[in-house]
Amino acid sequence: MVEEEATWLLRMQYENLDLRKPKKLNKLILQLKTHPGIFIRNKGGILGHANLQRIGGVIELHTVVVEPELQGEGHSHKLIYSAWERWRQDPILHGKLLESKIDFLCQNL
Repeated sequence: MVEEEATWLLRMQYENLDLRKPKKLNKLILQLKTHPGIFIRNKGGILGHANLQRIGGVIELHTVVVEPELQGEGHSHKLIYSAWERWRQDPILHGKLLESKIDFLCQNL
């Protein structure tokens, strides 16, 4: 499955010039094994991908890409929502203990 995801993502990187420069397939496979990101699928295959990245103390939504012929159907919204849910549910990603309250509105800044 990782090979399929890497091949699809590599194709998207070549087709979408606004995405970061494509890596070699074997490097992309290794990256996806250690940092899988979010893929959405249907019966026909992969529809889109999103990736979170830590930059210092900040988590960034790094990549969102949707199969070109399926754009405009709300798939990017599903990816962004899934990324938000992954961040929200994972205490390691945002450096909070499970017992800690998280101020999602940033009222204490």
